[in-house]
Order: sequence, then C-alpha cells, then structure tokens
Amino acid sequence: MKRRYARKYHSPGKSHLTRQRRALGDAVKKHPLYMFFLASFFLGVWCMNLWRGQQTSLVIALQQFFQWDGSGIGAAPADLFVFLLKERGILFLVLLFFGMGKYGKIFHGLFVTYAGFAAGVIFASFLLVFGAMGTVLFACSFFPQVLFYLPVYFFLLKASEAWGRLKEHGAGGFSGREKAVLLSALVFLLLLALLGVLSEAYVNPIILEKVSEIVLN
Repeated sequence: MKRRYARKYHSPGKSHLTRQRRALGDAVKKHPLYMFFLASFFLGVWCMNLWRGQQTSLVIALQQFFQWDGSGIGAAPADLFVFLLKERGILFLVLLFFGMGKYGKIFHGLFVTYAGFAAGVIFASFLLVFGAMGTVLFACSFFPQVLFYLPVYFFLLKASEAWGRLKEHGAGGFSGREKAVLLSALVFLLLLALLGVLSEAYVNPIILEKVSEIVLN
C-alpha cells in the first residue's frame, strides 16, 4: 500500500504541485461527497467572515439563545421533541425518496453541499459570538444526536448507490427474503432516527447548558 502510494505520487520527475494535484483529484474521485462537504464548509466560513461586521439574524439568535437566566436553554423538551420529530421526519422521507430516484447521486451531492455550507456558517457564527470557546459549543450542539443521525444518513446513501446499480443493470424485483431484510433495515433506521430526535430534544439541551455554564462564565 505504502509502496504503491510512493510510486504513484513520489515518482521522479514530478513536481510537488503536480503530485498534490493528482492526490487531490484521486481523493475527489474516491470520496466526492466528503470533498463537497469540506469545500462548502470552508465556503460558509469564508462567507460568514465577509459579513462579520453585520449583526446577522443567526448571530443575534445565538446571543439570545445562550443568554439563559438559570431556567434552562431553549424550549421545553416535549415541545422541542414534537418540533424536531416533524422536521427530522420530513428530512428522512425526502432523503429516502429523492435519494432513491433517478438523480439520487445529484440529490445527495446537493444535500451534502448545502449541509456543509450551513455548518460552516454556523461554525463561524459561534466563533464571532463566543470567540475560541465557540468551537466547544459548536461541537456540543451536535452531540449526542449526531451518533444516531450519521449512521442513518450513511445507510441511506449506500442504499441509494445500491438502488442505482440495480436499476442500471436492469435487475428484477426483490425476493421475499430480500424484502424482509429491507423492511427490517427500514425499521432499524426509523428507531435510530427516533433515538436521535429524543437525544436532541432531551439530552442535547442539558449538555449545552452545562457546557455553557463552564465556558461562558
């Protein structure tokens, strides 16, 4: 593995810039969505830095959100759960149906690009409001629900790729056993997504409140 990498990227006669371009091109081919996410993330950070002299609605919302008075951060957990269940449920259905469609790869590319840009804007907003400690609050704002949401999305992504190959080769329908496996996988995904919503509504606010007490005081 290391020898192949050395022969490919460090062979004599190739400039350092050429080797770096080739390595970057291979990374984009192997992991295009990951590269799209990183590129759009840094674009979001850059755009937010252009607006740093302005009090954007996101910055104001962050300031108000963390100005708690000891009664806790955010809405009541039950109300937050209902809101998140609706929002995450719609997103799950959109990813499921559009990701499995004819243009599933394009849809996932657009979704990952949007998610990366939004994450970059939010990250930069945390930095503008809280300084270096904003990185800690930013990371905590996704925990622990990200442990449930990421497996759900990666499974949907892999299912979309498998469905695309199935359609491309013109394979027939699923057998009874395959349908049972798919149904079991769908139920498992729904349970994971539900656990993600529960943790985001009930656990994440507690973590944010405790961490903000330490970081902001």
